[in-house]
Amino acid sequence: MKNVSSGLQIAASLLLVSAALHLLGAALSGFVDEGLILLPVVVLYVLLSRFLWRGVRPVAYVVFVFMLIGSLGSWIASGGVNEVPTWIYYAVSIVDLLCALVLFGVLWRPALPNSPVADQ
Repeated sequence: MKNVSSGLQIAASLLLVSAALHLLGAALSGFVDEGLILLPVVVLYVLLSRFLWRGVRPVAYVVFVFMLIGSLGSWIASGGVNEVPTWIYYAVSIVDLLCALVLFGVLWRPALPNSPVADQ
C-alpha cells in the first residue's frame, strides 16, 4: 500500500511540474491569446495534484486520461506558429507522458497476494 501512495505522490509532483510549465508558457507568451488558454489548465492541475498527493485513487484514473490527452495536444500544438515557445510544448509533452507512465504503473500493477489491496 505504501508503494501505491508514493507512486501517486511522484505523479502529483510531475503534475505540478507540468502546471509550472503551463504557467511559464503563459508568461512567455505575454498572457495573450494562446497563453491565456493555459491558465485554467494550471489551476486544474494544481487541484488534481493535491488529490493525487493524498492518495485518492479514482482521481488518478482521471489524471491518467488527462495526461494522455495533454501530451498529445501539446505535441500537436508544437507544430504550428505559436506565441508560446515550442520547447515549452515539448517539455509539457515529455512531463505529461512521464506522469502517465507513473500512473499506469501504479494503477495497473497487480496486487501482491498477501496485501490488503488484494483482499478487496
